[in-house]
Amino acid sequence: MTAKAPAAPVAGQVCPPRAYSHSRVQLFRFSAVSWNAHRIHYDAEFAASEGFADVVVQSTLHGEMLGRYALEWAGPGARLT
Repeated sequence: MTAKAPAAPVAGQVCPPRAYSHSRVQLFRFSAVSWNAHRIHYDAEFAASEGFADVVVQSTLHGEMLGRYALEWAGPGARLT
């Protein structure tokens, strides 16, 4: 039996919230593949010296996760333009 595809979103329908938690390894790897060598993304001690409570998640990683979730929520055949 195959899983039924979710219904396509309707205009005005709200995407349900989703929480994300990124590991330090994921932040380090994303920094590597995006050529972002700033230490605030993988070195907690350095991030603290810059005034942050912990390592900082890259805005591009937030965007990637948001885009991926939007496409997943919109269903098969969806695309971002």
